[in-house]
Amino acid sequence: MTTIAIMQPYFAPYAGYLRLMEEADIFVIYDCVQFPRRGWVHRNKLTSVQQNPTWLTLPLQKQPRNTLIKDLKFSDQAQQSWTERLQSFQHINKNSSIWNEFSTLTGTPCDFISALLHFTCATLDINTTWKRSSALQLPSTLKNQDRILEIVRHFGGTRYINASGGVHLYDYETFENRNVQLQFLDQYNGPYTSIFERLLNENPIDIKREIVNNCHYQSVE
Repeated sequence: MTTIAIMQPYFAPYAGYLRLMEEADIFVIYDCVQFPRRGWVHRNKLTSVQQNPTWLTLPLQKQPRNTLIKDLKFSDQAQQSWTERLQSFQHINKNSSIWNEFSTLTGTPCDFISALLHFTCATLDINTTWKRSSALQLPSTLKNQDRILEIVRHFGGTRYINASGGVHLYDYETFENRNVQLQFLDQYNGPYTSIFERLLNENPIDIKREIVNNCHYQSVE
């Protein structure tokens, strides 16, 4: 059985997101879809110097509303802007290799977010095969569930897993007819703090154990 997980790349997400990498043989970065401007792709909340949960947002160039995640660009002088934004979190340990990965922008926004996810998984000893959906050049007419199923088919998947929030987006019978088992993770029983902040303050072994212990699935009624 080959397990596939497909998800938009989230910026320094909470540990529950990483369960998809922990459980999947192949994790597909879903970058061929429209950028959700109010989502978690380009921003997250960290604890500021004043000890308040504060948004930290990547400095993106203004682009059309229908821009795909893979086509996002950093703004002019993005590194300077990023360094200034990080000043609100200057209490964080800047001597850490984690901080070094986090504080230097590289490539496109999607490249940078993906690299952070790779680094995070390596730190937590989470092993999966990484792919990008944009490499498949799927037609724009292929949408929603059908798009997901085509990605699963392309990579030879026989099992597709998703976070609990996606339970109303997919139809079990349709997946069954395509010979793909559909499963959803249970709600995460742990902190929703950004994994970046947790890695700077906690032992990665403890976080990994927490992730593994939360890899339970919803029952099919």
